[in-house]
Amino acid sequence: MVILDIQRYPGWWKNFRRVKVIRGDGRSVGSVVECEVRGSLPYSLTYALEVLEAERPYY
Repeated sequence: MVILDIQRYPGWWKNFRRVKVIRGDGRSVGSVVECEVRGSLPYSLTYALEVLEAERPYY
């Protein structure tokens, strides 16, 4: 799924400047991903996401 491919976000959305997997694979429980985004203001925001729960995609 596209949503799970967070490492490719900078190529899809110009506001995502950097995405780095700090721990794990970025998809499974316990993974930590650091993101840097920048909006229209001249400031960047860096934050970390931790996967706390994961479900297999279903339709």
